[in-house]
Amino acid sequence: MASQTDSTDPGDLPAPATQAGRDGLDALLARPGKALIALDFDGTLAPIVPDPEQARAHPDAVPALAALAPKVAAVGVGT
Repeated sequence: MASQTDSTDPGDLPAPATQAGRDGLDALLARPGKALIALDFDGTLAPIVPDPEQARAHPDAVPALAALAPKVAAVGVGT
């Protein structure tokens, strides 16, 4: 498991466009061990397809979530 000393340089992240986005990112970076990252599957991690049973996550999604998971309290995927 990653230690709490592992961090992301905020300069490596895209700048949020709104004050609420900036506040949220600041809170996440300040206390990642308390963060819940919740993502939608269809249209976020996977392209929207006519038959939902054929939906597959982008090839980089699973490794990205696996790298993120030890750095936050929880990662959730909904659909």
